[in-house]
Amino acid sequence: MHGGKLRAATWFYGLTAALGWVLGRWLSPSGPWRHPAPWWPLPEPARWPLALAAGVAAGAALAWLSRRMVAHWPPATRLHQVLRDAVLPLPPRGALILALGSGLGEELLFRGALQPAIGLVPAALLFGALHVAPGRHLWVWPLWAASAGLLFGVLHATTGLLLAPVAAHVTVNYLNLRFLEAYAPDAPAGATSPAKGSSG
Repeated sequence: MHGGKLRAATWFYGLTAALGWVLGRWLSPSGPWRHPAPWWPLPEPARWPLALAAGVAAGAALAWLSRRMVAHWPPATRLHQVLRDAVLPLPPRGALILALGSGLGEELLFRGALQPAIGLVPAALLFGALHVAPGRHLWVWPLWAASAGLLFGVLHATTGLLLAPVAAHVTVNYLNLRFLEAYAPDAPAGATSPAKGSSG
């Protein structure tokens, strides 16, 4: 991804974050950072580190699962190749910028603002719809995004803090962006395999 595309993506996610912040302040009684009715209230000193740890763990698990899917499920392999062609080359710094921007911007909008207003499942389905791509062979992307959105929403509702889904989203996006560069599905024998690809 050349500098112009990276700057455009940064602006896009910045605007998404701003929209999520404004809508969250308007739609949610507790603002965009806190869930208005958490399922599992925790004492305030422990809630933040637990939310961060839960988010990072969930993101790492999603990244591991996506690698298994790319290795063993042709629709996921095709999506991986399409994303490689669209994103690469992408240096580690660019992957970190994209992961931070997308994780913060999309979570502020979908979990911080929309989930308290329209519910967990509708927000996740809307998040999946945002990932619909041209070509019927890429149907796995919105399905994966909606499933991830459900997990992010559960993290938000359970911990009561947007930190958990933001941490999960940033973690999975960074690891998967690095994996795009590390693994080429059509690489010759002896090249990097999904099990041995870079984890960031």
